[in-house]
This record gives sequence, C-alpha cells and structure tokens, in this order.
Amino acid sequence: MRSRRRLVIVFILAVVTAAAVGACDGDAQRPDAGGPQPLISPPSGTVVIDTRNVPGLGSILVDARGYTLYIFPTDTDHSTSCSDACLGSWPPVTVPADDDLRAGNGVQQKLLGTISGPYGKKIATYAGRPLYAYAGDVEPGQANGQGLNLDGDSWFVINPDGKALVPPDQQGVMPEGTYLVTTPKSHISPDAQPMPGMNESSPATPNTNGGHR
Repeated sequence: MRSRRRLVIVFILAVVTAAAVGACDGDAQRPDAGGPQPLISPPSGTVVIDTRNVPGLGSILVDARGYTLYIFPTDTDHSTSCSDACLGSWPPVTVPADDDLRAGNGVQQKLLGTISGPYGKKIATYAGRPLYAYAGDVEPGQANGQGLNLDGDSWFVINPDGKALVPPDQQGVMPEGTYLVTTPKSHISPDAQPMPGMNESSPATPNTNGGHR
C-alpha cells in the first residue's frame, strides 16, 4: 500500500515538474514585445498623424512611427474599397474605439476623421480619404508605394493640405482639384501603369509647407 502511495506521489511530482518546464519554454519562445509591431496604430492611447519631409515629394503625411501614408483613388464617399488581400499590402491606420485622433506637426486637425472599416475597425481619414501604410516600406521615410498600381488602382502619398501627389503621367487617376503633380519623375514606380485619357501638362511643384521632422 505504501509503495502505491509513493508511486502516486512520484507521478504527481513528475507531472508538476513537466508543466513548470513547459511554461518556461513557452516564455522563451514568446516574441520580444520591444520589437517591430504589425499594427499601424498602437492598441491604446492617442493616434497621431504626423508629417515628414521626403526628398522629391516634400512634406507628406506619416504615421506616429514616421512611415509614409497613402490614399487609394478607388475609395469614394468616405468609404474604403480595400479589403481581404489588399489589406495585407496596405494596412490602414486603425483608431481604437475610445481613442483620440490627433494632428501632429503641420497636420490640419479639421481634415482628420474616421470611418468604419473592415472587421469592425475604425480607420483614420484625411480630407475624407482613408489612410494606409505600405508593407513594402521597411523603414521610416520610404515611399516605395508612391504611384504603384496594385490591387486595382494606383496609390499616392498625400500632403498636409489634403492633396494627393501624383506623378506626371498618372494625372488622370484623380479628379481635378484633388491632387498636385510631383516632380521629378524619379518617384514613379516601375510597376505603375498609366491610365487612359491622360495628358502631359506642365508639372507643378507640390506644396512643401507644414511641419517637418
């Protein structure tokens, strides 16, 4: 009888020890919380839209980490048309339900807003257009998505006045009065495709007023 009790006690101790070791291993495999985060906006706290001076583009909107923000011409009437696979390449700036959306240096608070997006998330807007980052920008200050034709249309950066900055050969993509033409052409992506009915007019220099980093 005593032998059985001893065996039971030994078995219980072994199970407890194994569980403790497993917990330690799980902690060792847990990602470092201090590394890069996949979310465009923090899970809580104030969401800030800021500006950054990018060569060839001037002062454009960026997120709180300094990553370039883009607008999608297909979005209309304060709504988003980017969903499913599109969100993998162009994650939107999401705003938690109880959060504030604040204007950073050079950004106009009156142009900021939110709309209801996929999966019940609120998406930040500027001049009525949803704001997205581009997964191909791996460092702050890059604008690899500028003029890129992907997921059904071209994507453009936006300046503090709420104007999209459009390469000279893509002017027909945006309605008149909603964009400025960029110069030089060095920021046009090789994947960007011109749209029908475009015309070559004299390029205007984008507005570079507003706050810089």
